[in-house]
Amino acid sequence: GTGPREYSVAISGRVPWAGQRGLRVDVATANLDRVGALVSDAVRDATLHARLAFLAAVAAEQRLGLVREIADASGRLQQASVTRIDAGEISVLESNLVSIEHGRSRARVLAAERSALEAYAVLRMAVAVPPDLPIRLQIPVIASSSLTTLSVDSLVALALAHRPDVAAARRAVAQARL
Repeated sequence: GTGPREYSVAISGRVPWAGQRGLRVDVATANLDRVGALVSDAVRDATLHARLAFLAAVAAEQRLGLVREIADASGRLQQASVTRIDAGEISVLESNLVSIEHGRSRARVLAAERSALEAYAVLRMAVAVPPDLPIRLQIPVIASSSLTTLSVDSLVALALAHRPDVAAARRAVAQARL
């Protein structure tokens, strides 16, 4: 009908009581700080892996260059032994030993090439470079640091003050105390 109707409206929600809102804000802020420190630690960890992969690739490249130089010298020695055996200066046994050593040096070159390829693959994964993109390593010039004048205790204190993983642990403890 046409008679009066009754309507009611209800609103529900949390009413802050005795500083609870402040505590929730403090916990959320502490959680945000902790997550930020965890993200910084993940970045530090990824950077460390990339640096280690870079150093391994540089070492593999230098090792490969050295092994190639040794193989070249071994090849020249083998050619000299062939000339000396033709002249009758050395025995066939000595020439065979030089040939065997030259074969070993070529095998070392192949192993060093494989190791360099593996190091480059690890570097590509660490810095997320596609396999078809060429990589050229450039060794940076390292300047002398003021950290070399600090004592071990000072370096440890400096690391504890600036490491993001330590900061994340401190913030997790602070959040747990709230």
